[in-house]
Amino acid sequence: MFLRGRIAFTDLETTGLEKFKLLNPIVGDLVPWSEICEIGLVVADYKTLKIITTWNAKVKINYPHRIEPKAAMVNGYNENDWRHARELRDALKAYNGLTAGATFAAHNAMLDWGFLEIAFAREELTLELGGPIIDTLETARSITESKGYELDSFSLKNLAAFLRLEPEPLPHRALNGAMLAYRIFKALRELKPKQSHDPDSSPPDNSAAGCHSC
Repeated sequence: MFLRGRIAFTDLETTGLEKFKLLNPIVGDLVPWSEICEIGLVVADYKTLKIITTWNAKVKINYPHRIEPKAAMVNGYNENDWRHARELRDALKAYNGLTAGATFAAHNAMLDWGFLEIAFAREELTLELGGPIIDTLETARSITESKGYELDSFSLKNLAAFLRLEPEPLPHRALNGAMLAYRIFKALRELKPKQSHDPDSSPPDNSAAGCHSC
């Protein structure tokens, strides 16, 4: 049962947000477009949330000319830093080896899940994750609202500030994103209900939780 197993907090960096692009509308030539360029992973025990392992891989891309400028600004892609990047197939096999049977978790999960499914299909590999998907964005929305908090945004940055977590270090890396999603999920489990008459009802100070080895 997945509840007794592991959670695979995952963050993908991609060359853009277009999973597919219609190159020839007349013949319906729809092709996979944006590529995965980095994978970050934090595997934790579902019950205790103790970190079991972390992993990160830069992934070789086949179409550098497709990189969207905004995506490159976020993920910092450049040929020099990616010169020793792994082939996609090799990276996906390694990811499978670390996450087989685990529950997939990500912030805005369906975006990452979609890219992951496409990548596995293109490489003719089987994605071996198990159990339902955990979206830390929707988890945060549900928990904060149920406990009386009103947030304007459920971005990783805003949630980290609300939960008093150390901000993600720069430059942005996939592992940093996966780690922040993990830390947010962990802090949400410990979030106390808001009490208007209690000055101490604000979220706990979780700044010490920024350590990647915790």
